[in-house]
Amino acid sequence: MLTSTKQMLVFNESSNSIRKQEYYDPESTDGYWQGNLIHLPIGNGSGYLLSLMAVKRKADVSWPDYDGSSSNYENGTAVSLEYIPIYDIDRNIWFEQRTTSIGWDDEPESRTRFCAALFHDETENTFELWVHGGQKLTPQAEGVEEIYVLSMPSFIWTQVTTTLPQTNLIRSHTCHAVGGQLLIVGGYPTGVEVESNVTCDPEYIKVLNIGEEHSFWTGAYRRDSKYRTPSSVRDAIADKRVPDGGFAYEPLNTDFPSPRSRGPPVGAIV
Repeated sequence: MLTSTKQMLVFNESSNSIRKQEYYDPESTDGYWQGNLIHLPIGNGSGYLLSLMAVKRKADVSWPDYDGSSSNYENGTAVSLEYIPIYDIDRNIWFEQRTTSIGWDDEPESRTRFCAALFHDETENTFELWVHGGQKLTPQAEGVEEIYVLSMPSFIWTQVTTTLPQTNLIRSHTCHAVGGQLLIVGGYPTGVEVESNVTCDPEYIKVLNIGEEHSFWTGAYRRDSKYRTPSSVRDAIADKRVPDGGFAYEPLNTDFPSPRSRGPPVGAIV
């Protein structure tokens, strides 16, 4: 049996203690599950937490976990990725930032059992949150091939393409941003339920090499790779540094770093 919760646990490394923190929830009666909390290291303090949840349901209610079947989502609601709850760690404040997509048909579909990882483009001083895999919240529990990238500070979603899109059909895995590569660890096949004799993905670690023009799956991990925002994402952002409608939380206006100076063009020097 599983129980939805409206709290998160915060570990204090200095005091070696754990405390409960009320999770963001406008209704205060909902609990969340099957999502990700991603640390955004901006500002002069501890930074922020981005919350990407899959499903919400009345808090403190227990139910059997039927894996990907429709029974798992009875009385539950899929959580839209149009609004991202964000937590200011130092001020203990939750707020909600609206996102936009390149064409609302491209808005990321709600999913469960996905993974997410954050990259930093040091040249443009932007952050990109990559959302990979998972499965749709439907009775068929179909896998999700599309990879979406949330670019910040513009908070724009962009869909990116890769080689071998069927490789993205995986769930219950983890993502790790290492240099310019996305490492996928573990995971199981998508579907209504996992058979009791199914083992973890036999490849165990998959490596997606993120290139400026093309991203491709590779069998080699490169220690010296650096992340650069894919050109399709840069074209979608079009140098925007503020979300449509502005920031929902005033400190974000100064906490996001400014673009790095590229210096004068070579032609001008000549």
